[in-house]
Amino acid sequence: MPDLLTPDGTRLALHDLGGAGRPVLLLPGLCGHAGVWSATAAWLRATHHVHALDPRGHGASERRPTDVSRDSHVADVAAALAVTGPAVLVGQSLGGHTAFPVAARQPGLVTRLVLAEAGPQGPDADTPARIARWLDGWPTPFPDRTATVRHFGGGRAGEAWADGLRTAPGRRTALSRPTVPTNHMLVR
Repeated sequence: MPDLLTPDGTRLALHDLGGAGRPVLLLPGLCGHAGVWSATAAWLRATHHVHALDPRGHGASERRPTDVSRDSHVADVAAALAVTGPAVLVGQSLGGHTAFPVAARQPGLVTRLVLAEAGPQGPDADTPARIARWLDGWPTPFPDRTATVRHFGGGRAGEAWADGLRTAPGRRTALSRPTVPTNHMLVR
């Protein structure tokens, strides 16, 4: 997994998930990490070279970056695409909302745009506050992995969320809490 170093000094983790063919870059949603794409990457590898980016503040990337603005996320994805080459860009939720401005600003780097749980209408003005309340409701530290998986809905999704949490000695702790920019849908 190569690290990318951004101009502001933030270290990002770009995961090469293998495969052959046209590049695909997967962007997870809020609090997500590259591992949430494992099932998708498994079937994509048959036809594509699959990469996944841990956004700043998530997964194996720097956990407490100084800049979490939409512009910083967009620049990070453009830097990842400079490594992978022009790619199919797949974004889920907040990753999709990052993918929109990337495709608009860097059309030569995005061969196709695939969005899941992200639409052009964008969230309403209360979205950042709703997300903050949801994050504040996490029962951290989680008592154990079983409780963590259950909190996130169980099954494959709960496992993927639990995998993104950092382990402290003797307990599970929550992801570094991301800041949700209020201007996250602006394309400049």
